[in-house]
Amino acid sequence: MKRKSQRAGMRKAVAGSFLEAAAAVLRAAKQPLSVVEIITEIHKRGLLTTRGRTPSNTMSAALYREVTRNPASRFVRLSEEGPHRARQGSVRWKLKAE
Repeated sequence: MKRKSQRAGMRKAVAGSFLEAAAAVLRAAKQPLSVVEIITEIHKRGLLTTRGRTPSNTMSAALYREVTRNPASRFVRLSEEGPHRARQGSVRWKLKAE
């Protein structure tokens, strides 16, 4: 007998929906936003329901994957350079000009 998962009725947030929600927020903002600002706005608008404890980490990973794996990505990463990588807290995201 198969056992029904406890999470069967919950909506699963997938990377694609994170990116769609981020695009909607960035399009409306018309200015670069940090991942935390993007997630805060997504939750305010009810665009995405997440189950995890770190939705900002999930969003950050989804955006980084998108820009590194897809040269034609609609997202642009803006940051201030630090000694080895971007200065902490300086990373912002925006949409490419359409």
